[in-house]
Amino acid sequence: MEPSDKLLPVAESALWSRECLRRANLSKLGISPLISRFDGVGSKSARRLMAPASAAVPKRNAAPTADTPERSRDQVRALLREGTDSVMDTSSVATAANSAGSSEQSLAAVDRASAAATPVSLVMVTSADILWIEVLEDQLLRKEQLQLVAAMARAVRGTNVHCAHQQFDWPPVHQPALSNAKGGMSDMLKGFIQRLIRDRATQQMVLMGPCDCLPDTGLPLLEIPSSVSMLRDGSLKQQAWGVLKRLRARA
Repeated sequence: MEPSDKLLPVAESALWSRECLRRANLSKLGISPLISRFDGVGSKSARRLMAPASAAVPKRNAAPTADTPERSRDQVRALLREGTDSVMDTSSVATAANSAGSSEQSLAAVDRASAAATPVSLVMVTSADILWIEVLEDQLLRKEQLQLVAAMARAVRGTNVHCAHQQFDWPPVHQPALSNAKGGMSDMLKGFIQRLIRDRATQQMVLMGPCDCLPDTGLPLLEIPSSVSMLRDGSLKQQAWGVLKRLRARA
């Protein structure tokens, strides 16, 4: 400390801590922390403070020690290069993530297109106020299937019930241009079912076997095994009747 320093006010602890942090950061970058002793010509007067008595102030112009290391230009460049590499790595990860997301979306679109292009046939049987729907195995409708559905319809709606059936094929066999219509199979199937419901005053739907493409009609839906499964395994008829007997109680 020089004699002129005795005239300076002492810095507060918080202010001195910030100054020490500034000097440490400059030293890490290889920059010597300099402090002005005098105001330059035409410059604004600086407010100079003296370090607290408890602070260990190294002598001015002293060589750098282990506590205040100075780094060479190569070291500074290496630090900057590491920071750039980190940013590049982060960008690469983000790009890879975006690419993966785009790939997943593309695969999902392909799956939807494949599902829409897969041939499917449904048989729809109307009986009184009930609409029976089943996806046809191998797109083939067997006479025994219609006979079984008619028997179930008579069991819940009486022996005088009349049954009629229609088949929905996708893509359309006789009208292939419809396969390119806006909305595809889902809209076409929904319109087909809604027309049947309106024309037959349907109040109840029965789905026989699984069907992933059945649209929501807002009507109550019961699910039973497919007619093909019941023809192969007679024990499934008891399972179906356990569900259908509720319709008989409503009749």
